Amino acid sequence: MRQLFYIFAVVLLVLVFWHIPLSSTVASFPLHEVYAFNAQESIEDKDQKVEFVWHRQNNDLNRHTLTLIDKSGNAVRTLVLPPEKLKRDTGEEVKISSTAAGYLTYPENGEYFIWFPQLGSSILYFDSRGRFIWDRAESRYLQAFPDGKFVMAAAGDHSRVDFLTPNLDSLFTAEGLIFTQYFLQDAPERGWHAAVVFINGVVQLFDLKNKFSVKVKLPGLLKGTDVDLQNGTIAGQMEEKSTIENNLVIRDIVYLTEPVLPEDFKSALDNESVKEKPTLSNFETVAVFQRQTNLPEFYPYSLPVAQSNGQVAFLVPTQDGVAIKIDNGTELRQFSLSMFTEASIESLRLSVINDHFLIFAPDLLAVASDSGIYWFKKFRDLQNIQVSQNRVIVNSERAVYAYSVGQ
Repeated sequence: MRQLFYIFAVVLLVLVFWHIPLSSTVASFPLHEVYAFNAQESIEDKDQKVEFVWHRQNNDLNRHTLTLIDKSGNAVRTLVLPPEKLKRDTGEEVKISSTAAGYLTYPENGEYFIWFPQLGSSILYFDSRGRFIWDRAESRYLQAFPDGKFVMAAAGDHSRVDFLTPNLDSLFTAEGLIFTQYFLQDAPERGWHAAVVFINGVVQLFDLKNKFSVKVKLPGLLKGTDVDLQNGTIAGQMEEKSTIENNLVIRDIVYLTEPVLPEDFKSALDNESVKEKPTLSNFETVAVFQRQTNLPEFYPYSLPVAQSNGQVAFLVPTQDGVAIKIDNGTELRQFSLSMFTEASIESLRLSVINDHFLIFAPDLLAVASDSGIYWFKKFRDLQNIQVSQNRVIVNSERAVYAYSVGQ
């Protein structure tokens, strides 16, 4: 009986500690909640510098509510877009063709807001105080860069990408085969501003300041891909075909390339006087691999993949649900994501925040390293999660949370 009592006591303690609220344990992990703001009915307009935007979408009213937050977690102002009535400077009323909430894109600091009543029709442009500036026809999908200095415009058939100024004046155009992914850097102090992944195994890197791009060719069929814009490395899952004893063998490879950086092309850039050209100059190169790792299984679809500090992580389906595999160059480690048992692989996203892997579903957030899963949290009334280089912003109906990884 005494042994049974001890066993019962140990099990009870494990269960108790497993269910300790995460807010009391965050301090012992590298992920810290740095801002939190609860809803208020009225907010006084301030002139504080905006750090990020709390975004809620009200489908019943077909409106977007946006509260601009400063670095201390205080509200600067709240906007409701679109307003009930819109008028041009001439006094003419703007007619909106759709009754839906539409699509909204904006930089992290809320410097401007671009609203589509309906994708592929027209756009309306608002300033940081929600004032209507202008409208125009627009058939492309627009995405503001996190820092707001550029806007990416993608054709509906994914065959062309344009890079624009914040006022939507054209800068450069990239055309080719259909692209499957794109990456935009939020703090381009070094490296590339953007990258586009095409289905023919080409990853095109863009330096928008110096007006040139580099097409990096990779062999095989690219599936899940991640581009580290600061360090110029490409990682991901690639399908490779080979013939062994007259039999066709298809396998998946996880790879990491050597860096390709803008300074590698400085001499060619100087020779071409690129800075004086109105068009984008293109260079080409072939990827050189740091390493390639054969996966023990073949997956006929793309896996969520991310890279961090020489490590490559990807999510895989398992009999019990989902797991994360991390290739650190020495071994391939796998950790079960038991907290995501109700999530499918298609609903999960994998990203990086300060050299840590971030896994998130529609209502759950977790952090991992090559040592395992060490932090996770479930959210109520979650609307969306936004990840930037140093921070993850969780938008819910009742509050916004911003987390950063501490050292």
